[in-house]
Amino acid sequence: MIKGIKDREREVICMLKNMPTLFYTYQGKSYTLSNLYAKVAKLKKNPGYIASVVVDYYGITVRVVFGTCC
Repeated sequence: MIKGIKDREREVICMLKNMPTLFYTYQGKSYTLSNLYAKVAKLKKNPGYIASVVVDYYGITVRVVFGTCC
């Protein structure tokens, strides 16, 4: 779905679910969403969110933002 929307040159905002079969490539290595969070959570630079990283998601460059809850 994300690829289809990006192919139409539109931006996508969505909530991601951690799934053990989906991988995001960051700095040349593949991570599940929870592993990616563990890797970048220590990079906190803005109090409005935990971390923001640009990753490759099956050939699409996307930004994943980990936010604070409640």
